[in-house]
Amino acid sequence: MGADLIGFIYVGPQKMDEWHKKNAIRELTEVIREVKRSKRLKDKDETYPCLELFDDDPENFLSEFPGSDSHRQASKFVNLFCRFWEGKLRTRDTMSRYYTTGEEVQDKKIVAVGDRTWGDEPDGEGYRLMKLVSATGLARHLGME
Repeated sequence: MGADLIGFIYVGPQKMDEWHKKNAIRELTEVIREVKRSKRLKDKDETYPCLELFDDDPENFLSEFPGSDSHRQASKFVNLFCRFWEGKLRTRDTMSRYYTTGEEVQDKKIVAVGDRTWGDEPDGEGYRLMKLVSATGLARHLGME
């Protein structure tokens, strides 16, 4: 038995464009509002895929987006993530490389985050950001695969 590597790997554009950012902010705002509404109504029948990585606990998810203004929190997160993706925010648990497929007009970037662990979740900032992007489905809205 040994440590496992836990992480996320995504491929996407080298730089996030404004259209993708606006689309992601709109989508994340809606997700945050829906989870807040569900929590407020104590709706146990309503489940959201975004809560899967947060032990199905709305409190764990919403702790990433403090405050009452869902749009402002979504905008703040998407802008932070774009800074991270574009390499303007360095984290110790992140590796990225650029590549061209030959067919693409725009070069791509691959970003991997994570760490070796004995079973608990990695605590790096890159992992936290990618986990949120993965849980909320923002990857496709930002042009990532």
